[in-house]
Amino acid sequence: MNPIQRIQEWNELAGTSQELNLEKLELYVKLIEEEHQEWREAYLDYKADPSTENLSHLLKEVADKIVVETGFTHCLGVSQSEVLEAVNDSNYSKFPMFVDADQVNSMVSDASSKYGYAITIEVATGTFPPRIILRREDGKILKPNTYKEADLSKVIQKKNND
Repeated sequence: MNPIQRIQEWNELAGTSQELNLEKLELYVKLIEEEHQEWREAYLDYKADPSTENLSHLLKEVADKIVVETGFTHCLGVSQSEVLEAVNDSNYSKFPMFVDADQVNSMVSDASSKYGYAITIEVATGTFPPRIILRREDGKILKPNTYKEADLSKVIQKKNND
């Protein structure tokens, strides 16, 4: 059983229903905000003192966020694994395959126009064919013109058919 399945099993054992109402939605918003605040505090502790103890606490808080957010998707009646798979497919579309210099120039031009600032371009050579990566100055990976939004329609349709 993978960690996501264990979290879903925990929610079933806890009696977490998959019927979402406004009250439960508000509860999950509150829980997610609380977990985010706890993560933020752990991050600041680690930033001030990068000890093993603080790193352990930071990792625990990251995991708690994942647990609560997975519980939220459980309440929505959808599979977190399937949601993550769709989002991963979308994220991989940020790394188009390198074809030729014209393609690269077009992507850089489109991205520069869209984002309005300098962009770093990299070629990831660990794959074949190589893939192009566009980055913002601070390292954030940008969406090139090949980017495709996550398609969650199948996940939602499966939920509606159950």
